[in-house]
Amino acid sequence: MPKAALGSIRTGGGGLEAGNYEVVGAKFAIKKLDYEDAKKQLYQVLSVLTLDAEGDRVRDAEPIEIDLGFGPESIQTFHVGKGSGADDNDPKDLGTDIDVEGNTVWTPTPGVEFKGSCGASVFNTSLLKLGFSKEILDRTWAADLVGLKFALETLPAAEINKLLETRLSTKPNRQGGSFTYKIARKWLNPTYLSKTGAAGNAVAPPKSAPAEAMSADEILTECIARVAAKRKGPKNTIKSIQSLSGFCTNEFAAGKFKGVKISDFQARFANNDDAVKTACLEAGGELDMDDDGNWTGKVTFPA
Repeated sequence: MPKAALGSIRTGGGGLEAGNYEVVGAKFAIKKLDYEDAKKQLYQVLSVLTLDAEGDRVRDAEPIEIDLGFGPESIQTFHVGKGSGADDNDPKDLGTDIDVEGNTVWTPTPGVEFKGSCGASVFNTSLLKLGFSKEILDRTWAADLVGLKFALETLPAAEINKLLETRLSTKPNRQGGSFTYKIARKWLNPTYLSKTGAAGNAVAPPKSAPAEAMSADEILTECIARVAAKRKGPKNTIKSIQSLSGFCTNEFAAGKFKGVKISDFQARFANNDDAVKTACLEAGGELDMDDDGNWTGKVTFPA
C-alpha cells in the first residue's frame, strides 16, 4: 500500500516558546488528544534542541518535543508506517493504536491529501514557503527533517493566512481566543539537506576548493551574497531569475574569479537550480513560491 506525501496538502502542540531550534529526532506517532479523552490522532513529532542567536546549541539544553497534529479525523485515512528507507513505497502498516511510533505514514487510499488546516500541514507549508524541497517532503520520511535548524514562531490564523497565503479559519476557538499555529519563520541552515543521505544520516561534506580555484557553486554563493548586500529590503526585491542572473553576472565580472567560465556560471540560473535557491537562503533571502511549491524566481533580501 502507498504512503502519503507531506507536500501534497489542500489549501486549507504545545506551549514551546519562539526561538531557534535544531531537529535532532523525528517520528510519526499516534497520541491521545489532551482535550478529548476518547479521541486520538496522528502526529508528526520533532525532537529539538534550543539554539542561541548564532545557531549554536545551548549548552546542557535538553531535547524538547514539538507535536504537530494531523487532526482527529486523520487516523481514518492515515496510519503510522515502518519503511525500510525513504523510497520504500510499501511500508509496514503499524496501525493506529495509541503510542505506536514509526518512521513514515501509510495510507490505504492512494492520492489522498492531508487536511490543510491541521498543525502539521501548516508547519510543512511554512517549510515549502522558505524553499524546502517539495520532493523531499513528499517522501514522508521522518528522518529527512533531522538536522534542520529553524526559527519557530506561533502565530494566529489570520497572520498565517497573510504570510503563507492559506485559508485557515479565523473563527474563535472554544475558549473564545484565536487558533494559533507553529511555523518555521526562517530556515537557518538550508545546506543541511546536501549533507545528508537518503535516510537523513550525516555524511562527510565535500572538501572546499582552494581560494584561487573556487567551484561554480562557491562563486555563486559569493556573488549572491554581494547582491544581497546591495539590494536590501522589499523596495529592492528581485522579481525574476533573469534579473538575479544579471546582477550576479555583474558581480562575477567585478570579482575576477578564477577557474570558472562566465558561460558556466550563468548556466546555473537556467532552470532555477537548487544551488541558486540555497545561496539566496544562505544570504537571508525570502523566496516567493507558487501554489505547487516551486520558486517563482522572486527574492527579497533582508534590510
